[in-house]
Parts: sequence; C-alpha cells; structure tokens
Amino acid sequence: MPEPAAEEYLPRRRRKKHWIQLLGGGAEIEPVQSISMRGYNLKMLLMSLAIAFFIGLFVRRDAFITKEGTFKIAYALTFACIWNGCFNAILTFCRERKQPIKLSVSSICVQCLRQTALCFAQSVILISVCWLMGTKLNEKGLLLPVLGLELCVTVFLITWTADLLCLLLSSLFRSAFHALFALPFVLAFQVLFSGGLLALPAWAQPIFTVSISQYAVRCIAAQGDINHLPLASVWNTLSNMRDTTLDASITVGQVIDYLKNEENSLINSHREDELTGSISIGDALSLLGVIRQNNAEEEPAKTTIWQRIASLLRLNTVTDRILDKKIQGSITLGDGIDMLTHNAYLEQERDREITLKIRLGDVYDALGEDRVQTFIQQKSAFALQNAGYTHTIQNIIYFWLILAAFALVYLACTFVSAYFQRTFR
Repeated sequence: MPEPAAEEYLPRRRRKKHWIQLLGGGAEIEPVQSISMRGYNLKMLLMSLAIAFFIGLFVRRDAFITKEGTFKIAYALTFACIWNGCFNAILTFCRERKQPIKLSVSSICVQCLRQTALCFAQSVILISVCWLMGTKLNEKGLLLPVLGLELCVTVFLITWTADLLCLLLSSLFRSAFHALFALPFVLAFQVLFSGGLLALPAWAQPIFTVSISQYAVRCIAAQGDINHLPLASVWNTLSNMRDTTLDASITVGQVIDYLKNEENSLINSHREDELTGSISIGDALSLLGVIRQNNAEEEPAKTTIWQRIASLLRLNTVTDRILDKKIQGSITLGDGIDMLTHNAYLEQERDREITLKIRLGDVYDALGEDRVQTFIQQKSAFALQNAGYTHTIQNIIYFWLILAAFALVYLACTFVSAYFQRTFR
C-alpha cells in the first residue's frame, strides 16, 4: 500500500491556497513559509539601508568629482549590489523546511517576481541614501534627466543579475548549508575578477568575460565620465613633498633655451612690455624673477628657483656688463631677451654646468602652484584614460544589455536545473 503524501498529515487550514500560489498558477507555497520569506526580505532591506549609509559616509566627498573618488564609489556600489543580490536569493529553494518549495516553472516565476521587486526596492534605497548624504548625483545624465536615475537603473541590473545567479545556485543545492558554503566562492570570484583591484596574469584575462563585477564597475565609471575627471592622488603626493630638496644640474644653455622657448607662457605674457633707458637688461629680467639683482641679499629659503638658475648668467665681468647695460631708447622686454640669448659669449658658455639644490616648493611658487596642480592632474588623468569608460550613450546601453543578458542566462539555467531535477529525481 503506497504511503500517503506528506501534505495529508498537515492540518487542512495550512493546505489552503495562498494568494501567491494563485499568482503562480499552482505553485505550492505555504502561508507560513510566505510569512517567513517576508521577514527575511525585510531584513535584507534593512541591511541594504545600512550598507548605503556606510557607502555614503565614506565616499560622498569626492565621488564623481575626482577619478579616485569615482572608482571608489563604482567598486562600492558594485560589491554592495552583488552582496545584496546574492543574499536575497541564496536560500530561496533550499531553506530547511518541512515541505520545501517544489521546483516548477510556476514557482520559479513567482520567486523571480518577488526577487525583482526586492532588488528594485534595494536599488532605490541605495541611491536615495547616498544622495541624501551628499553624494553628487544631481548632475545631468546621458539617457535620463539626472545621473542618480541612471545609476538607479545600473544598480538594479547589477543586483538583479547577482540575485538570479544565486537563485540558480539555490536550485542546485538541497540544503542551506551547501548553498551558504558555495556563496563565499561566488563573492570572491566577483572581487578578484572585477578588473581593477588586483593585477592578474595574461592567462586569466578571458575569465573576465564571465564576471558581473567588471561590467558593473565599467558602467558606473562611464556614467560618471571618469575619463575627464582629474587625478588628485599624484598632485597630493607631490604637494606633500614641498620641502623636499633635489640636487639638480643645469647648464647655461638650458637657461638660454628656457628664455628662447616660444611656448613659455611666463615669458610670452611680458614680451611686449616696453622698457625705457632708465632700466638695464638685468633689471628687466628681474621683473620676471629670472635674474637676481647684485644687491639682493636674500636668504636661501626666500630666493626663488629662477633667481638661483639665472645666477649662472653672471659668469664674469663680461656677462655682468651685458646684464647691466642700459637700454637705449624704448624697446620691448622681448627684444632685451633676444639681445641676451643671442650673445656670442653666452653661446660659448652653453656647456658650463652647476649643481643647484632645488626645493620643490620653490619650483611650485616659480611656475604658479595652481598652474602646476592643474597640469599634473590633467596629464596624469589623460595617461589613465580607458576606452571602456567612455562617456557615451552607446557604451552605457552596451553594459546594461550585457548585465541583462547575464540575468536572463542565469534564469534560463534555473529552469533547466528545475527540469532535470523533476525528471531524474
């Protein structure tokens, strides 16, 4: 005589169909189990709130302002979404219950709808909390009016893809212990193959193509236009080295070449200044901070770098007479510089070399600290530009489609897993 079904031992009131069962077209889900899952989902929403708070607390200042800050929030949002998605679904089909959910098409569809709603709520919480804590999300987006709305779509796709990946894993394991045992390996894989945290050998590069995290990070970085943001870390390092003294060797020829340089903005900005007969060539160049006056007895710490370099030109009485020569009539400063740089004696002394102790702070002051900072940030940022982070509509849509394709593949694999388990069990 066949044994009665397990559900015949249950009270009739517990076999009553729940509204989720009706929505799923007959998926056998008990009301008690449904209440337990709602409690679990509430905990996941609270965890998303806590994660969003910490992300906003630590990366809100320079997010989407500097290249480093944008990378930080890209990785933070990516791993937060993968964390949320994985824990949303890892126990869906393998909870330790008296009567687990049957792996049928209808039950998988019900769970997919529930997980989609949960992922959407988590995405809204994550972006809203970051915005309320001061993260720069009110910039204009490419596809949507506000950058925050675009990021919400990206965050949802990342969370949903990770959710469906763990929904697949949940369908493969019969117990929660085995599912949770596999979860750290999934998270570690996403961290290792995110494309920026660790340098991996060439043979591991093809593995990047199956990593959710690398596409997620690229998408957020592209939305933040990271290629055109300044790189602050290089300048911060150099700024902290202001008091560092360097031993530099320079020749008379290098000084002359500096004065001759047609692209020198400092010289070019004063070349048209008119000089009268009451001023010498040395006095004129002193206006630029290039030549130190003979009677200027400044302390070494206050002497500018150009004054130290220009002291090379005072080689002997011959060059002194050149620099002290009074200007006859009215000429421009550019004409005076040309007279000096085309002097035959100075040309003969081009190879004369002297070692100077140069303080980096003096170099910043001579060139203009703001100008040096802008130059270093722009050039270092340009050197790190990546075609994968291009701020274009096509690029962002491409990453969205990739994430959606991953999600649909995981969902299809879940249906295949359910089919084989029902067929061969």
